[in-house]
Amino acid sequence: MSEQDVRAEMHRAAMNWLSRRDYARRELGRRLERRFGEDAPVDNILDWLEEQNFLNEARFAEAFVRSRIDRGQGALRIRAELEQRGLEAARIEQALEQVMEETGCDWFELAARVRQRRFPAPPGGNPREKAREKARQLRFLQYRGFTPEQAFRAMEAAHSGDAPEGLPDEEVPGEACGMEGDNPDSAEQGEGRE
Repeated sequence: MSEQDVRAEMHRAAMNWLSRRDYARRELGRRLERRFGEDAPVDNILDWLEEQNFLNEARFAEAFVRSRIDRGQGALRIRAELEQRGLEAARIEQALEQVMEETGCDWFELAARVRQRRFPAPPGGNPREKAREKARQLRFLQYRGFTPEQAFRAMEAAHSGDAPEGLPDEEVPGEACGMEGDNPDSAEQGEGRE
């Protein structure tokens, strides 16, 4: 295959992937290298895609933040996942701030809704069981990307009765941020599909 044929095939593959969802530059570059080898002119293809605005990291970051909030994930986890995909810290912060500004997202309310959805009743029972269940719920919230302060506030809200009222089945955690989305439990099961 000639170099021109390889470049044409790389363009087709990149456009095919980008037609399904947005990618970070590094993430798409890795996919192209895996498919066409490390000697392939990946940077040239990526530069062209950016010039044509087919590859746009700002758009990718905002869409990613929205989708993760819809899944009931907190800012810590969202930041970590975006860093793994090769985005710079400044771009990540910009995307988080923009989405929070547009949606009015309140991380404390989102944490409370995620906790309420997963654990409808506050921890109860004898003191030992209560402490164990509380620790389990706190670990769950921290795994989801909420800060310790957000997780503790969500637990306090559950104990004080300030937790979101019984959530109907169709209500989802992302609605605390003016968004709609998936059940928070489904995110843990479907992570490998992207």
